[in-house]
Amino acid sequence: HFSMKNISVGFLVLGLFAIGARAETLDDAVDGYLEVAAEDVFAQAAPKESPWDLKGAFGFTYRDGNTNVTNLAVIVNADRAVGAKGLLKLYLQGLYTETESVETGNEWIFLQRHEHSTNEQSRLWQQLWLETDSQESIALRWVLSAGYGYRLMKTADEKFVMWGELGAGYRQDNFYGGDDEGEAILQVNIDWVWKITKTLTYKQ
Repeated sequence: HFSMKNISVGFLVLGLFAIGARAETLDDAVDGYLEVAAEDVFAQAAPKESPWDLKGAFGFTYRDGNTNVTNLAVIVNADRAVGAKGLLKLYLQGLYTETESVETGNEWIFLQRHEHSTNEQSRLWQQLWLETDSQESIALRWVLSAGYGYRLMKTADEKFVMWGELGAGYRQDNFYGGDDEGEAILQVNIDWVWKITKTLTYKQ
């Protein structure tokens, strides 16, 4: 019999992915996270002619002590240009947690977003959000929205860029048990990107 005492084991999946530093909670991971690029190391794995820019992270921790806890987390980003002024973004995030062999968290999020630049300072956007969360009894949540974005700030070296967005859409929640809720929504976003170094980027 082999027992691990208070040991956490973490793995990062590389290959086509750049390394990503995941936030401590799922909400934090959505709101802000770090990306560490590794294109130079894995140049052979990602052909330059590929239209997709892929980044991601995989994390696994196991703790065996007074309480046995297992955590599994995955984040994947995939971007590609669409025409001369368009950008398609795909995002997948998952978090699974077990405590004493009992599921205590199981949440998955998928985001599809399309942006179209009207000029250097403004853009139109559309996005679809899909989510399932067993702990919140959400069988499926979907949010379809669209709107307008304006660039609020950009440094001369383009290492820091901030956008403000305003949009509208519809949100539908389907719960386990049959109860459904739907409502129109107004969406206000502030997004910014800080390129700390050549290979380290923070997004909010």
